[in-house]
Amino acid sequence: MSREWRFRYSMFRARIVLFVTLIIVGVCNAQTARYWPGYPESYAREIAITRELPIYPADAVRREVTAVVQAKIGINEQGQVAKIKIDPSVDAAFKQAVADAVDKWTFKLGPELSFMGGQLCFSRLTFSFSLVKGEPRVELYKPDRGAQDIEHLGYWDVFLERRQWNKWEEVLPARKQQ
Repeated sequence: MSREWRFRYSMFRARIVLFVTLIIVGVCNAQTARYWPGYPESYAREIAITRELPIYPADAVRREVTAVVQAKIGINEQGQVAKIKIDPSVDAAFKQAVADAVDKWTFKLGPELSFMGGQLCFSRLTFSFSLVKGEPRVELYKPDRGAQDIEHLGYWDVFLERRQWNKWEEVLPARKQQ
């Protein structure tokens, strides 16, 4: 076998190995995603039965701190928020305010999730804390038209959501800390 043919053969084998590896990784990722049910934020807002906005922390107003805070939420079969996780880099006052508010949200889960058998359904809620002429304002986050895909309310990347869920810290609402 000539040198050229050996090279072509080794390149062919390398492509086959790469192709098989990509298929295996894809199947594994699909299996992981299949067992991690979730709703994008836009849908979670639509199916919310009760809502509560956070109270702007007085300390944050004094310090003139503003923020956009996203809470990852785990919703149980009754539609109640069972777990709340927030990025550890968020100011502690905002974390507690968001956790206390999100804990009061309830949802009407669709029948497509009835198969879950005790597993949580995941979503997120994002709040904007701003100061307008020195007055505190809290509202559900509204992305700008030019916002990146990841900032849009209908965006749901199961792999990113799961990574963040695993890295972010659980924040207990005040009523559960006692």
